Amino acid sequence: WGSLVQVPTKHHRNLSMEFAGAFDRPLFIVVDGLDAVGKTTLSRSLATALSATQLKCPPRLELHCPVAEMEQLLPKGDLRQHFDTAHAVVRRAYYRAANLVASEQAGACLESGRHVVMDRYWTSTVAFAAMDEEEASGGVEAGTYPPELRIPDVVILLTVDESTRAERMRGRGETTTNEERKLAHDTERRGRVLEVYRKFEIVEIDTSNLDPAGVLEEVLYVLKEQGGGSDRRRRIRSRSFPPHPTVSSFEAIALAAGVVAVTFALTRVRGRS
Repeated sequence: WGSLVQVPTKHHRNLSMEFAGAFDRPLFIVVDGLDAVGKTTLSRSLATALSATQLKCPPRLELHCPVAEMEQLLPKGDLRQHFDTAHAVVRRAYYRAANLVASEQAGACLESGRHVVMDRYWTSTVAFAAMDEEEASGGVEAGTYPPELRIPDVVILLTVDESTRAERMRGRGETTTNEERKLAHDTERRGRVLEVYRKFEIVEIDTSNLDPAGVLEEVLYVLKEQGGGSDRRRRIRSRSFPPHPTVSSFEAIALAAGVVAVTFALTRVRGRS
């Protein structure tokens, strides 16, 4: 699935046109879930179908620092590779900062009049924090968003039965993270992560018996119907964006770098004491 890019059919394009007339403003759509449930495939096909901007969280963040010692402490390239192996509190601080950058990227696209489809977001940060032995979500209650982040209009949570997910993981041939290895062998932790996801307002779609085209069609129908029905998880409200602090992209990146640098420095100090 991860290597497939679903090209929208004529039927999908018709659904997309019907969806386009349902809202008078661009929407912020998040696709989330565990690894190998079809997030990337859906994000690509949905962005194509809606002529939307496709984004990813966390976005690639690199350190450009004139201090030579800092360059020795942190690797060049994507900082995620370093912080994925850091202490839970430090790792979550990095992800919270990265969410702010992603939020600002989404805001810029929305203000230009384009829909946004984002692969993962704050929902993942909070859900995976549930795997940590200590609280590492920054004191934000599950199911809510920090005030500095833009709230999505809809979050699509993709799920799949575990045997299918494990088969897809093997088929991808990619190196898995420590978190993913824990999830694969720990049913209780996997359940906790999904439980936290479900505390957010979501649209949940089981992809176990659906091909990529089927998943795309299901999502387009959900969007077109604007959540018809009484289930709050299937409602998409045509609402204005909630007020949140105005942060420029430069300020967002600077803040993200600051959070990462401070948490890393604190970890170094604790290690020396």
